[in-house]
Amino acid sequence: MDEGSQATGRDRRLTASALPLLAVNAVPLAGVLLLGWSLPQLLVLYWAETGVVAGLALPKLVLVARWRAATPAVKVVVVTGAFMAAHLLLITGIICNWDTACGFERTSAAWADVRWPLGALCASHLLSFVRNFVAGGEWRHTDAQALVEQPMRRVVVMQVTTLVGGFLSAMAGSPAVALAVLVAAKTVADWQAHRAEHRPGAPRR
Repeated sequence: MDEGSQATGRDRRLTASALPLLAVNAVPLAGVLLLGWSLPQLLVLYWAETGVVAGLALPKLVLVARWRAATPAVKVVVVTGAFMAAHLLLITGIICNWDTACGFERTSAAWADVRWPLGALCASHLLSFVRNFVAGGEWRHTDAQALVEQPMRRVVVMQVTTLVGGFLSAMAGSPAVALAVLVAAKTVADWQAHRAEHRPGAPRR
């Protein structure tokens, strides 16, 4: 198969996995506009998605590094876990104006609303993993260090987007329009990260 055909195949796999990603990112928008979602549901959903992105780095590391995957896998778990713990504290503060008890209560209550959307986001990320990384052969063109850096860069993008948007929405009293802007900003950031991670011919360190 020539290089042009391979690039076309990669483009098709990228599109096939990106379209479901965009579709499931529309679910929170429907929650805001049609179901009356507020800031807690959005921040909890995006916080949990961070764990999904980092979690998928582990089978990638096993596939690429095999028995040498232990050390980079621990690094991903420790760094991402610490980041998520700090982010959770920030979420509870944003939701209830730094009333910790109120924040944890509303955060816990939000889980009931985001279980199905979170499942859809998990399925989208899993589809990208199977189609691009495994079936598409991306695992042959990367290494453990690049795999450690990928989820961390993506986590930072998602966290900054959601936190900045969350602060702005909280300051605005969480109106539907402000929350819809938050969803749109996060979707754009997610799309750009997805394209950068799976871009045909992207350099792999």
